Formats: sequence, C-alpha cells, structure tokens
Amino acid sequence: MHVTSSRKEDFRAHLEAARLDLLTLNDVSATAQHVYRRHVDISRSGQNYYYLLYNHGSPWTVHQMGSGGRLLSGDMTLVDSRERYEFNFPDDFSVLSVQAPVSWLENWLPHPEALLGRRIDGQQGWGLSLGTLLRQLSPNAVGALPLPDKLLADQVGALLCLALQPESVAQQRVKPAQDLAAGIGDAIRARCTEPGLVAAAIADDLAISVRTLHRTLAMQGTTFAEMLIAERIVIAQRLLSSPAFKNLSISEIGYRVGLADPSHFTRVYKRVTGQTPKQTRTGS
Repeated sequence: MHVTSSRKEDFRAHLEAARLDLLTLNDVSATAQHVYRRHVDISRSGQNYYYLLYNHGSPWTVHQMGSGGRLLSGDMTLVDSRERYEFNFPDDFSVLSVQAPVSWLENWLPHPEALLGRRIDGQQGWGLSLGTLLRQLSPNAVGALPLPDKLLADQVGALLCLALQPESVAQQRVKPAQDLAAGIGDAIRARCTEPGLVAAAIADDLAISVRTLHRTLAMQGTTFAEMLIAERIVIAQRLLSSPAFKNLSISEIGYRVGLADPSHFTRVYKRVTGQTPKQTRTGS
C-alpha cells in the first residue's frame, strides 16, 4: 500500500494479528491517513487476498471498482487486493481486517467482484449479525473461544454470504459489468487513433487492472483488440467516404486511425468490411 498522512509528527499505528483457520484477523488502529493500493503495489505482491473490513471506530470512506461509500461504526466492506483501492481515514481509526484467501471467499460468494467497495450496513439484518460476530473476534480473544477455528471461520463466511444476499448477486453484477464495459468502450473510442494503444493504457485511464478490463469485455462477448479495430475501421470508413478527405492517400488515412502499416491497414479493413479501402473510396 501507499500511505500519506497530515500527521507526520505524531503518526502512530498498531496492529495485532491472529489466525482463525484459513483466515487472518488483523486488528488495526492508527492515526488519520490516506491509503492507496496502486498498480505498482499490486505488481510487487507475491500473494493476494480478499479483505473484509469491519469499522469499529470513526467514519471513513472506501473506493474500489467504481463503488464506494462512507462507513460508519459497525459497517463493513469487502475489497480485493488484486484491484486498486483507496481508503480515506480523516480521523484516528480502528478497523478489524479479516484477510481471506481468494479461493476460500469465492467458495462463499461466486461473484464477489460485483460487491467490492460497497458498504455493508452493520445496523440491520444479516449485516448486524455479521458485525456482531466480527466485534467478538479480536486477535486476543480468538484463542480463548470454546469453538473450533474452522467452525468460527465458516460462520464468518456464512454470515457474509447472507449479508450480501447472494440471491441478488446475479442481478447486481449485470449492471456494474455493463457500466464498466460501456466505460471501457468510451475510453477506447476516445483514444483509438493512437498508434500502439494497449489495454494497459485504457485500464490506467479507468483506474482498473488489465485483468479486470479483459474479464469485463469477455463477459460482454468481445475483446480489447476487437473493440479497438472496430473503432478504428469506423473512423477509416468515414474518412474514405468523405469528399473532404479525398486528397488524403489511403496510407495516410490508415496512419490517422492508428494503423501505420499500409498493407496491414488494407488487410484489416477488408477483413472487417468485406471491401478494400480503395473500393470504399470509389464506391465500388
């Protein structure tokens, strides 16, 4: 993570940790700070986890995957260390961070990507039950509990599943995926004429990982390369058909849409449209 703080002179942080079967409980208290997980931080990580964060201190905000909210005391949120996130703790804070292996959590929640960064209300329903359990699972208390660790860990998974209402997960994930795919499409459209444009550049523009970009487009039945070529060819067709651009050579038009190699431009154009650029220009 990358951390900044306006309290450099009296900055403090304290962490206590304990294992609970496959989970790790981290009780964290610290001075006001702003926390970022960036692409460079992700690339340096040897292992990745989901984190269920329970706020038992002052309010703070979370943002990940286009979702976010303000967490009051007793509220929770779920984040994925494989994706960029941002936490803003304006005051001294106290959080229980439940570190869960990816495979463990995805056995409880089949589509957690739709739920990242969302506020889990700890004041009602199953969220209240989950929060009540987490409040009792301090690292100091775990070893003294009379139940097996696996049973307690499974209780966390079961209540998390209920709090996030898995019956509505399929409905919840459709719109976020469609919204993100639309955003990716807009970003590609805005930059498609840049030679050498790659998926990582679009992912950076949208503050998502390349993995998320490819996965989102795959859910829509397409790929980054297909979308990029389609947008370039749409522009090329317009230029070739417009009298205003009749003095531009075909190779120059290819260059202007990001396809600098004339023969490659011709091959791609014909594959997509069924015509050569010259046939489009002459109307034949």
